[in-house]
Amino acid sequence: MGEKVELKRKYIVETARKVFAQKGYTGVTMKDVVEACNISRGGLYLYFDNIRSLFEEVLANEEASDDQEVEKDLSKASSDTDLFAIFIKEQKKDILQKESLLVALYEYSFSLEDKKKNNFYKSQYEAGELFLTRLLENGKKHGEFAIEEPKKEARHIMISIEGLKILRQSIGISERQINEELLYLLSGIVAEE
Repeated sequence: MGEKVELKRKYIVETARKVFAQKGYTGVTMKDVVEACNISRGGLYLYFDNIRSLFEEVLANEEASDDQEVEKDLSKASSDTDLFAIFIKEQKKDILQKESLLVALYEYSFSLEDKKKNNFYKSQYEAGELFLTRLLENGKKHGEFAIEEPKKEARHIMISIEGLKILRQSIGISERQINEELLYLLSGIVAEE
């Protein structure tokens, strides 16, 4: 693919991300994206066949960007407790994100006929739970975490974080409340010295 074509595709994806963040998944049409990008309908269809393929590209782009940031932060960690703190910090960033794709992501996931197949949201959640389970197992083994069942604890933390995301989007809980809940999660697993 030529550089100009790649730049145009990137521009469309970045602009569409803003449209999805504002209108959700089900509220966006190809016309909305055409207008936001100030391109022709045919110009958009050269890159994307439909809203679903465009949204999936937005999600893939989002995931790649998030992965790079997290990897940079993880390289600074010197203990399992540090890794857990970085994980919580990244989750907090997601919760507080101003132009969040969360509503669009939920709508997209609900729209899938087969919820188990090709579900970006499900795979993200499962990857987070697996990472957290392994982290908690290591921390328990090294004496940093005082927990009985790492897998159950990881699931509890993931569900709590997901709840905070929903509450932030639906009723607008404050950053202070989010901090309190995240600190509570952290305090519940770190071993006393």
